[in-house]
Amino acid sequence: MMTHPAFAHDQYTLKPQGISLGGGKFRACDPQDQAVLFSEQKSHWKMPFTTIRVCADEKRTRELLLIEESDVPGTSNGYKVSDRQSGETLGTIAGDWSGFFKDAWTIADAAGHAVAEIIESSTGRAVLHDLTEGLVSQVLHIKAGV
Repeated sequence: MMTHPAFAHDQYTLKPQGISLGGGKFRACDPQDQAVLFSEQKSHWKMPFTTIRVCADEKRTRELLLIEESDVPGTSNGYKVSDRQSGETLGTIAGDWSGFFKDAWTIADAAGHAVAEIIESSTGRAVLHDLTEGLVSQVLHIKAGV
């Protein structure tokens, strides 16, 4: 299980780092707006279509998590989350399409129990993100203990 100090918070804000075709780079900021995790998303032409690598440092030399697009039961889009040190599957992230304009996801542990949620911060920004096919970046909030 993850014991890195960056995972000690119960709330994060994901912020994009520039514009990138076929993926993107993000910073996960703690409640004091300090970047504590860094990620890079890549898109592929075959399964897994999307992979996200979460790292402890901005140069991405210490990888902590691997998030890969996967079949998650009960959802049309899901991701498997693995600990890069042990290879252990930690859980899943699955889309929640109950909100029409804002994207939302549920984070579940390995047993399938919801432990956190990811929500877009602004409906207006969410609509612009969708209309511009990603040119307007998303700002997402992660909240644990749901």
